[in-house]
Amino acid sequence: MLNKFWKDALERIAWTTLAAAIPAAAYYVDLLPPQWIPVATVLITVVKTVVAGHVGNPDTAKFDKEN
Repeated sequence: MLNKFWKDALERIAWTTLAAAIPAAAYYVDLLPPQWIPVATVLITVVKTVVAGHVGNPDTAKFDKEN
């Protein structure tokens, strides 16, 4: 099983990848102008943080309930 460090690292990598890939994909299918890609990335990150704070550990904004 993965230790706490690697679980945290993989969660951060996955969410960062998704936060960047979703707006980029939206641009490539003509749903988002290029100047809005950074804004969409920040909004996805904010939503993820708020949801994770309610679902997971509120002290770390992670989905994992462990510290």
